[in-house]
Amino acid sequence: MMNSDSHINLMLIDDDEINNFVNSKLIGLHYPSANIELCLTAKLALENLNNGSNPDLILLDLNMPEISGWEFIGEFRKTKKTIPIIILTSSVNYNDYNKSKQYTEVVDYIDKPLNKLKIEKIFNYISPKF
Repeated sequence: MMNSDSHINLMLIDDDEINNFVNSKLIGLHYPSANIELCLTAKLALENLNNGSNPDLILLDLNMPEISGWEFIGEFRKTKKTIPIIILTSSVNYNDYNKSKQYTEVVDYIDKPLNKLKIEKIFNYISPKF
């Protein structure tokens, strides 16, 4: 567990409000000092990123209306930011997993739902910043 002086900023992009609520509560339970920016659309996430949001890590759902996770990554590249992305999805499509390997920004592919071990794995990607 992190010490209380460490602050980590996560951006959670998922069109499912219940998933966002549950995931933010689970993350907060294990890492109470984490700041979680919830975005119900990839469009909102891109707007926030273009307007100064600079999270340490992005958790990205793939299957969303309007702009999918894959389309988000394409647009994200235009921001020139170097923020690691973890795909957090309920997709069990092996092609999605393979496709994720083609993106240097994507550091991991995690199946929903989150649990303590998956949350620890997520925070291991950003622990050097603590």
